[in-house]
Amino acid sequence: MYISASDPLFNIPVKQAQSSRFLLSAYTRLFAPKDYKSLNGVLQRTFLLLQFVIPLAILTSESFMLNVSIFLLSLLAVFAGEARAEQPFGWIGNAHTNAYSLNPGEFEISAHAMRVNDTLDFLDLRADLLATTARLTDNSGDFSGAGEELRVGIWRGLELFYQQHSQELTLKVDMPSQYQVDDLDQALRTKLQSGGFKWVVRETTYRDRAHPWSSLALEASYSKSASKEFGGFISRLDLGDNAFITFNPTSKFAMDRLQDAGWNARLIYTRPLTTDTTVSVWGGYAERDASSGTRWDIDFGVLQSAFLQSFSSSEKQAVAGFSLNWQRFARLPVQLEVGYLRIFDRKEDNQASDSPLLPSFLRGRGAGASTNVRARGSVAWWASPQIYLQASGHLFQNQFTGILPHYNNPISGNFSEVMYGYAEIKLGVYFATREWF
Repeated sequence: MYISASDPLFNIPVKQAQSSRFLLSAYTRLFAPKDYKSLNGVLQRTFLLLQFVIPLAILTSESFMLNVSIFLLSLLAVFAGEARAEQPFGWIGNAHTNAYSLNPGEFEISAHAMRVNDTLDFLDLRADLLATTARLTDNSGDFSGAGEELRVGIWRGLELFYQQHSQELTLKVDMPSQYQVDDLDQALRTKLQSGGFKWVVRETTYRDRAHPWSSLALEASYSKSASKEFGGFISRLDLGDNAFITFNPTSKFAMDRLQDAGWNARLIYTRPLTTDTTVSVWGGYAERDASSGTRWDIDFGVLQSAFLQSFSSSEKQAVAGFSLNWQRFARLPVQLEVGYLRIFDRKEDNQASDSPLLPSFLRGRGAGASTNVRARGSVAWWASPQIYLQASGHLFQNQFTGILPHYNNPISGNFSEVMYGYAEIKLGVYFATREWF
């Protein structure tokens, strides 16, 4: 997506905007100087810093959704200069696959929130998920998460990136009547981190920076994810024929060792289709290792061994995809991205229990699907050449197969062949350190 620096909205001085736009917030009145150019160097740099620090502070607060409206008001106080990146004007790099890079000293920071509930689930994906097992009840399948991403240009045609986010998948389990369980967890809580680089291998020699150009880049990254253990405290075990065992104190059972890690590399080629449309295609290779298991913390060998299980896997993946970036209207880019993943070499080492004392929902199963198709559609609004707001939808043919391999645990592994998706909202800031001086 690209924005012409001649866009009239971005050339309105703040003094004129204050008299013509009633939406300027108290933030503008308190922090925006009447004549920015008259400030001395220190104050100029301080104000430029406030341009992105204040919005990001609002964004990352706990009441994110409630503060979005406040943030949008503050956007109008941001001054716009000409965007100067090793990519077209105003290009959204975070989350959009392309072969462009930032110039040295340029940054793009974004924060996002993700959600699925009965209101947002317009495709009835949660209902399909619940149909996979009778043990999940209520609002199981709800999903929420939040995270951040940073891109930094460090050399001409070379940038580094880092992203992290935390997510929660609701799993409300109806325990078998055989067990009485206290304080059973109700969500699988996962943290994901990844980092890497993008290196522009080749690009068009002559570039009109008001429009996109052809570019070829190599991207490589390392990622890892881990989920907190999921379980509860067993206080009673019914053995049948009015026989039962009570535990005092109670002892904990859990799914644990839920983690995976791996690396991937891909070649990305971007070229313009028209002056306002680009297409990117890519292909690559990835390897990932994952683990999960179950246990019961009880000092009784028979019961302890009944719950003791371990599952590990190693897989190789081939990935491919394409994306379109279309901007027919100023400051409103529309993006579509489709990716394909195929697991062609999966090795498993599973130590499963066949004890009748093990609840059925904890019994291990095969890894399930070996392919996945993921699609993403988004629309963004650039409030200035520095700040954008983006809304997007994500859809997965086979839930998180190949994306979070450790989700192939006894409970959420049942979902590996179920379509799933979520909605996302993102706020991003672009800035260059040279603009501070």
